[in-house]
Amino acid sequence: MTTNCGRTRLHSLVRQWTLSGRCLSRHASSEGRRLAFFSPVRGKTLASPTSASRLCHSRHITQAHNLHEKNHTPFTQPAQKDPSHPSLFYHLVHPPNPASRTTPAFALNFSEKVPTSDAGILGWVRVEDGDSGLNDFVDNPKFVKMLHEVIRESVLDDEVWVNGGIQIQNGWMHIFDQRNPPPLGRIPDADDILGTVLVDSGRIHPETYSPMPSYRVCTRDGVCMLTDGLLSAVLRRILR
Repeated sequence: MTTNCGRTRLHSLVRQWTLSGRCLSRHASSEGRRLAFFSPVRGKTLASPTSASRLCHSRHITQAHNLHEKNHTPFTQPAQKDPSHPSLFYHLVHPPNPASRTTPAFALNFSEKVPTSDAGILGWVRVEDGDSGLNDFVDNPKFVKMLHEVIRESVLDDEVWVNGGIQIQNGWMHIFDQRNPPPLGRIPDADDILGTVLVDSGRIHPETYSPMPSYRVCTRDGVCMLTDGLLSAVLRRILR
């Protein structure tokens, strides 16, 4: 499925990363179809400021590679922090990867550390020669599934949503992405609503949490951004 995500760009720090096509080709040839690992290498300029600002399209993976199957090639560090996002890191993934069988990609993660499960990867951005942007963001269904599980388990540990329930008192409360918070009293955009949960007498009932099918990890407003409590819970899950 493809979603129009509007104008979004990779941060300049990531655009300054460079790739050696010769090294990547040699790696792909020698490793065959072994699974990808994270490793920045030097070479050509990755992208220009203008080429990274194309439309962002998100599509589900139909035949994604499992990044943590038995005998997988280990990931390497370091990752690169995106200064424009409070908790986003970029890891370089050699081909084949879920975004492309032939070109490298960036795996987006909430930690500079390697996740213990492929559910810790938000998605992938394919790297083209001289061109890279979130227009080709490929989301990871396993991350979305894990994220909803964490929200259901940990929403009572997040003071933002606990306080929100106290304010609402009774009814259904939207749990929404922080990349584009709505004005006070307004409903968030459909692709920013993670899910809804029942509030009764100011108390959240987490067992009633229902995911919103329209939610998108990547939109024109950027990549998934969580409240501190939910982010901490996600990190505990992906790094345990």
